Amino acid sequence: MRWASPRPLCPIPERDVWLRQKVEHSVDLLRHAVEPKALEAVILTGSTARGEASVLPVPRGFRLLGDLEFIVIVRAPFDWPRLRRQMAALSERATQEVGAAGREAVIEYGPAGRVYLQRNIRPCIFAYDLRTHGQVVWGQPDILSDITPFEVDDIPPEDALNLLMNRLIECLLLERRAAPHHDGYRTVKWILEAAGSALACARSHVPCYRERGKAFDALLQTEPELTCALSDLDAFRSWLEAAIACKLEPSVQRLTDLQQALSFSQCVRWGHELWLWQVHRWLGGTPHVHDALELYMRRESTGLRLKGWAKFFRHPLRPPGTLSWPRLARLLLQSSPQTLTYATALLLLAGLTGAGGPDWQQQICRLSPVRLEALDAASLADAIGELWIWLIRNN
Repeated sequence: MRWASPRPLCPIPERDVWLRQKVEHSVDLLRHAVEPKALEAVILTGSTARGEASVLPVPRGFRLLGDLEFIVIVRAPFDWPRLRRQMAALSERATQEVGAAGREAVIEYGPAGRVYLQRNIRPCIFAYDLRTHGQVVWGQPDILSDITPFEVDDIPPEDALNLLMNRLIECLLLERRAAPHHDGYRTVKWILEAAGSALACARSHVPCYRERGKAFDALLQTEPELTCALSDLDAFRSWLEAAIACKLEPSVQRLTDLQQALSFSQCVRWGHELWLWQVHRWLGGTPHVHDALELYMRRESTGLRLKGWAKFFRHPLRPPGTLSWPRLARLLLQSSPQTLTYATALLLLAGLTGAGGPDWQQQICRLSPVRLEALDAASLADAIGELWIWLIRNN
């Protein structure tokens, strides 16, 4: 079945027409490359599916900021490793052919079986947004009803915290790896997701970016500790409104102004403050970073910890510099690889803002699952960023 959705992908009509063509061409390329009987559905996800895609005018047309993301539902049985390789190759091909080698768009196909929707997907921010806003662009139109309904209240606070940490690490990587326009756009996304993580932590998740300003103001009225936790709250609110406007109608000037006016150190400081507030709201304890970090690592059940390490060890290509088994054994008792990576990133960010204590580099070494050759901030940022990328890709 072909896609015939009247729902816009972008708030601005001219840009919406351009983006709709990119979506259609991406689906056509996929359908011609994959055995027809193997496909059940193709689902458009993310802010594009919500009608909030950021399409930037450029001298020769337009450029999509962020990725054009699809979930490809494949009929069982299938060879999972082969399917992942195939979709990765098709993502690169679509980016080359449809996205003009990434100059206009980056396209990503994420494979899954129908069992993922029916049984494997759990309450989280992504699942909520997928069920409520995902667009089936090819295949069975009601396939998203396979996801068991759940409410915003069912989203675990841990998912909100993971969202914040992912954006903080992206912020850290961008400081190290500059990219035209994308620096400004990632700053926009960071502010939006920082506010979004606070809302989700308080059981008030709001999928649409255009609604987050009012929702965050309402949250401040009911969460006085958040008001106290954020330094320069008025500036944060001002930048949140600027980020919403830039997300919905980006321009080179808006992106440049935001990137130049909002410093990396300020983003890190707000992120650090929001992390402490979320951990305190979720787990209690004191607002001190080291106490909060200890609570955060200890909260993981033995089952989740062992599952995380099992996936880490079973992977045929472990991260470069992975520690030997005897040295990893002590980490197994503390937390999973993902939680440890988040903990090392938080310690690095605390160190960069002067809140990490005199031995924060040594603390990072003690918690890292990979060998750290140098302890300067730049080397630590690179090592933690590479490990995080590996974990995200292989989760």
